Amino acid sequence: MERISIVELGLNQIRITIADLEGEGFVALYSEVQNLRFGLDNGGDCFLKKPQIEEIIKHLKNFKRLCEYYKVQKTYSYAFFMGANKPKNLFSFFDEVFATSGFRFTIPTDEEILFAIYSSAINTLDAPKSILLEMNMDYVAIMQYSRRNILEQKLMPFSPLSLLEKFDISDYESSKERFDAIKDYVKKEVKKLNLCKIEEGEPTFVCAGKPIVDLTNMIKKLKKYPLELVHGFVAMQKEADVVAEQISQMVLDKTKALKGLEGGRADVFCAALMVQ
Repeated sequence: MERISIVELGLNQIRITIADLEGEGFVALYSEVQNLRFGLDNGGDCFLKKPQIEEIIKHLKNFKRLCEYYKVQKTYSYAFFMGANKPKNLFSFFDEVFATSGFRFTIPTDEEILFAIYSSAINTLDAPKSILLEMNMDYVAIMQYSRRNILEQKLMPFSPLSLLEKFDISDYESSKERFDAIKDYVKKEVKKLNLCKIEEGEPTFVCAGKPIVDLTNMIKKLKKYPLELVHGFVAMQKEADVVAEQISQMVLDKTKALKGLEGGRADVFCAALMVQ
């Protein structure tokens, strides 16, 4: 048995997971998510600022103490910065992080991210033919597979956070108008994919990621669902549409938060709902 930790650094969060590996499976011992007060909004000059770096290092030092407490034997550290979200001082930032906290971050390639998503789905879900949506704050991946054959896969040119930057709140008269524009843009990008039709009656749409967990919990509350079940939970599109319609009517900006959201910010969650 080997005890590992996985540290994930994203645009507005840092997550640590500590687990024991046992054969081909694992047992999660501890998980924690820290929302970044500043996020990794690198602004017009594309540089991480000193307050942002200090905020990140503070959390990483706490994570280091957790690893020592749990006697972690090996740590995997990943950072997710894609496209325009990649700061110009990223690698000097990585050097400072390693010097102060001991975590050495790597940026996974698109192929590594897609393979990890596919592996997690095919090995944990009873869905031999499916269109898979994996969504986090930092990226959106869409994949179609049939009986372990990948038919289409792509990291989309947007994420919930980048969509909010592209469709600035000041350009629209209402939140609903803004999020309708986001939905239209997402539809156009998805239509560019070469997705095949799946026979009716087979699993057609599988969703994963932090915003999906938040959405699932909201649907469970609406349905008064009695079980503490997230993985494998089945929901109807109309149920997700009810949540999306209600939240998109709210006046949302960077300061608005909703209780129970793992990501914290309500505007990011609503942008994620426009993707699903």
